[in-house]
Parts: sequence; structure tokens; C-alpha cells
Amino acid sequence: DNLEQKVSERTRQLEIVNEEKSELVSRLKKISNSDALTQLFNRRYFNALMKFHQKKPPKQLSLAIIDIDHFKKINDSYGHDTGDHVLKVVAKIMSQWATSRDTLVRYGGEEFVVVGQNTPASQVNEKLSRLVELVETHDWSKISLDSAITISIGCAHYPDANWTELFECADKALYRAKTSGRNQLQVHQNPSPSPRGGSSVIKC
Repeated sequence: DNLEQKVSERTRQLEIVNEEKSELVSRLKKISNSDALTQLFNRRYFNALMKFHQKKPPKQLSLAIIDIDHFKKINDSYGHDTGDHVLKVVAKIMSQWATSRDTLVRYGGEEFVVVGQNTPASQVNEKLSRLVELVETHDWSKISLDSAITISIGCAHYPDANWTELFECADKALYRAKTSGRNQLQVHQNPSPSPRGGSSVIKC
């Protein structure tokens, strides 16, 4: 009986250790795939996700690159702590805005990426236009900013854009948004009427 009890106790101890190891591995994976500041996925995860989809692309995939307007000026005028706060607030707004079909990524610096699957392009464009509005109309006075924070978005949709050029097309659309006055969405499509939501359509 004493031996059975020892074996039973040792088995329970090993089970606890294995559970703790499993939880640790899970937490480490999450840390390695997450951005520490915003808790969104990081660039490493984004690259792995796109590599995975490249093997068997979904029927439809949208890729949007989001850039916080005049972010360097925010850091220079208010300090990096305020800049970090802005990044976290934008990430929170995005998290509340997103659906289960959206993958949110902090790509680096003040740039974010949204990857959306199997949602019609017109709906994605309307959603992204709404995100532009949500950021602009947020109460930024809570962190002592003199003016509202705004974002610019460039978006491309597969299969309208070639898979290998998807990021490049979205990036070019973002550049167009930045040079057209910022605080707006620009969309790449092959060629079609301008989508609803106040966005513009450009060729890659």
C-alpha cells in the first residue's frame, strides 16, 4: 500500500510538472509571437501566417497596412512614453473594432497590419473606413494631446492583387493615402468603380 501511495503521489507530481511545462511552452509561444507593448501579433507571426497561406491561399484575403500619422512629431513633442501610450490606445481601438476573421499585427514602429479572410472586399473597405473614423473621434485629450491622432491605411485584396505583390500593393496604397492628406483609406483594385466608404481605388 505504501509503495502504491508513493507511485500515485509521484504520478500526480509528474502530471503537475507536465501541465506546468505545457503551460510554459504555450506562454513562451505566445510571447514569441506577440508584441510586448500592444499585445497584438508581431512581425514574426505575420511572416509565418503569410507563408502558411501562400501554400494554399484562401479564396479571398485582404491585407491592410496602417500607419499613425505624424508619429515622429508625437514622440518629439510629447516624449516616447506618450508615443507608447498612443500605440497602445490605437491597438485597443483596433482590437475592439476587429472581428474573429481579422488578424491584428504590430508590424513595427507606428505601423500595423490587418489580415482579413473571406470577407467581401467592399465590406472590408467600409470597415477600414470606419476604423479611420474611430481613431480620429477617440477622446485623445485624456492623454493630454492638443489634437486628435489620425491614421492612414493602404489596402489590397487577393485575388484582385497578385499574391506575391499583395504587400507591395497595400504599401503603395498607403503611400498614396499619406501623400493625399493622410487620415484616410486608399485601396488597390484591378480596376473597378470606387468602393463605398470614401476610399479611392488605385492600380498597383
